[in-house]
Amino acid sequence: MITFYEEAGPAWAQYELGKSHATGKRMNKDMTEAARLYRMAADQGNETAANHMRKLQF
Repeated sequence: MITFYEEAGPAWAQYELGKSHATGKRMNKDMTEAARLYRMAADQGNETAANHMRKLQF
């Protein structure tokens, strides 16, 4: 179910899933998956996701 929404859902849903992976809330912490989801959201114009991607690069 989550995979469907991350692929077809809007950028905000991808950002929220990325945030959950980054913080470990409601799922296991996985920074690689968080970065992937942030990138998907950022590529669709989500500026918050783009900011989180920049923070992960440091």
